[in-house]
Amino acid sequence: MSDLLSSVFGIADFLEIRPNILIVLGGIFLAMVFGSLIRLWALPASSPEKTKSRIDSLKSWWTLFIIFALVITLGRTGGIVFMAVLSFLGLREFLRFLPPQQSRWHTVLWAYGAAVLNYFWIYLNLFEVFVAFIPVAVFLFLPMRMLLSGNTRGFLRDAAGLYWGLVLIVFCLSHGAYLMSLPSEPNPSAGAVGWFLFLVILTETNDIAQAIWGRRFGIHKLTPGISPNKTWEGFFGGFFTTIILAIVLAPLLTPLAEPIHLRWNSHSVSISYVWAVVAGLIIFLGGLIGDITMSAVKRDAGVKDSGALVPGQGGILDRIDSLTFTAPLFFYFVYFLYY
Repeated sequence: MSDLLSSVFGIADFLEIRPNILIVLGGIFLAMVFGSLIRLWALPASSPEKTKSRIDSLKSWWTLFIIFALVITLGRTGGIVFMAVLSFLGLREFLRFLPPQQSRWHTVLWAYGAAVLNYFWIYLNLFEVFVAFIPVAVFLFLPMRMLLSGNTRGFLRDAAGLYWGLVLIVFCLSHGAYLMSLPSEPNPSAGAVGWFLFLVILTETNDIAQAIWGRRFGIHKLTPGISPNKTWEGFFGGFFTTIILAIVLAPLLTPLAEPIHLRWNSHSVSISYVWAVVAGLIIFLGGLIGDITMSAVKRDAGVKDSGALVPGQGGILDRIDSLTFTAPLFFYFVYFLYY
């Protein structure tokens, strides 16, 4: 065991990351190996179409894991660039849901420019500018820029759709990147990267757990008119899975496992893992609402998937829809609790 720990610390020193981060990444790797073996074992019972889709999905998951692991080893700059790329690709897919805006293509370019500046403020760690730029400055600027075209047909629809896409897919999602810009001192276990890793793991696990529990035991529909595959069985399965994982990961990646002290009269009690459970609940509910919200957008647009960039899984939006809600909710939970 001591030799194994020495190897872990040696690799962590070489990669210049904390041992806790390496241990968690190793745990994800083993979980993916186990999950891949189960899925491959079940392939002979599937139709050729399902077999191809599942193999493509496995390849995509492994590709995403490798990219994500590299991003984590690169630290803050890697995380900001990674989330910026996700925002750009997600915004590109989202704009396909809106009616063509040939007469307002200049406004779309300004929207992409706003996305660049949004992440630039994060890189410079200008929090006050970041929280006001898209919600206020861009909100006021884009309609003005659209009016310069002289075309008012569909103005409200286009302005609302473009701005909502920027807020959801750029501003909200980029809170995940800002987690890696927070000071490391309040999180001695894993630093700022630990917050980011905790958020992403719980969000994606919540999605996967709800899907697995729903497929295995799902009977009662949760949102039949929006996302027919969502079930109450998947809801509760995802809830318990996310809360348990939050409790397991909290001491490795965050200070959320630390006890809180309650006092009344001459009595006092300390309760551990309270904030870990609250964080798990926030991510569970946020992820569910984010997923359903994007399902509603796709249903309104008349499409099943947002794209085909991730083989076997759809588009980028199909992978980050939950993060668009969990990232800002978890960020402000952490920010007001520790900073």
